[in-house]
Amino acid sequence: MTRAITARRGVRALPALALAAALSPLAAQTLLKRPPAGVAVDQSMTRSLITRQPQPCVSLATAAAVIILPRRELQAEADARPAKINTVAGQEAALLANRAAGVLKAAGVTPDGFGCAPLDASAAKGEGSDVQTTVGDYLERGRATVIPAGQTVPVRAITVRYLGTRPGPVMGRGEIQFLLKAGATPFFTLTWWAS
Repeated sequence: MTRAITARRGVRALPALALAAALSPLAAQTLLKRPPAGVAVDQSMTRSLITRQPQPCVSLATAAAVIILPRRELQAEADARPAKINTVAGQEAALLANRAAGVLKAAGVTPDGFGCAPLDASAAKGEGSDVQTTVGDYLERGRATVIPAGQTVPVRAITVRYLGTRPGPVMGRGEIQFLLKAGATPFFTLTWWAS
């Protein structure tokens, strides 16, 4: 997070860097080293996941996989909203708490086939939505369980691909793509930065 905060305050910081920082307050907690935002990049890494399905849980079904998040961790993050948010750390903690609360609010009541409260897929649409950002952060940190569509056994690891394009000096876009294996079609994509 230090890099993102510095980029936000830097003399020549691009709006893309500020967006990247705002979209992922959990980046500091990940063991993966993200490439810098705002540059052309195509870098992939393997991320180990939770292979024992958490209970209680929240799930998001995509065309290629079911992504399962631990509900207790989401609730703990939602409950950890600081009373004062007059510092950068307080603002980031409040943002994290609000996003976790947004995910819990979007969860359905009737359990899915995995015993999880399903998330409405439309809640994950739109850049920067609470669901999209939180699911991406949990995948990136390895705090999620992923089960390929039509299967019942979770995968041990996924490929996380950082893809940034810069077709011009002041325009570009970066995505974090999550793949069941290298070279496969992403089962989930998160906007990482844009300018």
